Amino acid sequence: MQTEIKPINEVCSEVTVVIEAEKVDEAYKKYFNKKAQELEIPGFRKGKAPKNMIEKLHGADIKEDFEIKFAIDSLYQVLRENNLNFLATPQLKSLNWNQGSDMKLTVILEHIPDLTLDLLENLEVPFKPQTLEDAVNQFLGDLRWKQRTIQDVDTVEENTTLHSRLYFTWKGEDYNYSVNIYSEELENLPALKELISKKIGDKVSLSLPIETLKQFIDDDTIDFEDETQIDVTIEIDAITKLIIPEIDDEFAKDMDFENLEEMKAKIGEELKAQVEH
Repeated sequence: MQTEIKPINEVCSEVTVVIEAEKVDEAYKKYFNKKAQELEIPGFRKGKAPKNMIEKLHGADIKEDFEIKFAIDSLYQVLRENNLNFLATPQLKSLNWNQGSDMKLTVILEHIPDLTLDLLENLEVPFKPQTLEDAVNQFLGDLRWKQRTIQDVDTVEENTTLHSRLYFTWKGEDYNYSVNIYSEELENLPALKELISKKIGDKVSLSLPIETLKQFIDDDTIDFEDETQIDVTIEIDAITKLIIPEIDDEFAKDMDFENLEEMKAKIGEELKAQVEH
């Protein structure tokens, strides 16, 4: 796994991660097989449908689900290995992968700025140890994130991801690209606001700044010269939503506990035992 970190300013960096094709393909094969065992297709017992049929009916959805989960897990591994502490959820800039190729992931990371402090004599810094309750809540937060799921939805909202085709014509030549438009881009790029409330199958014509277009197509072979805007058409193929469960009694029951209180108590006991031993 290759990592490149480019500082943008004192508090933001662009992090690009390239994951080797062999590693991604192996992980996708395992993920696909796991999902295939869970699918129920008419005419076949659960998990027994032919692979080519599963690929035809559900291949695109399985691939999109895998891309997001694998990319997120890989990103957080890189952040841990490089001791990159961030202040807000990393903003996804691009995610590109096809079977047999490396996966390339680029995010914008807002982090704590480097500060140089002069040593002060007789300075006492109060130390506040982490309480057991804080440790339990942190454990539950990590567990909640691991239980996230991707859900198909019908309508574009600010917290959804669009899987779409982007078309435009430049100098008499037609171009089209498969692009994912993420929730952060819907919220932060005014030109994409027209996509809100649209549905699967809709085609939306709009004018994009050239710099915005370049973020999506990742193609340096096109010379846009001095143009600043371009007309494009976006056709929505699918819409997904990241679902992160609430930490409540229902969450605890899914984890095989009677309720949240019992779950917290059990986690607290195990964390306390780890510290004592």
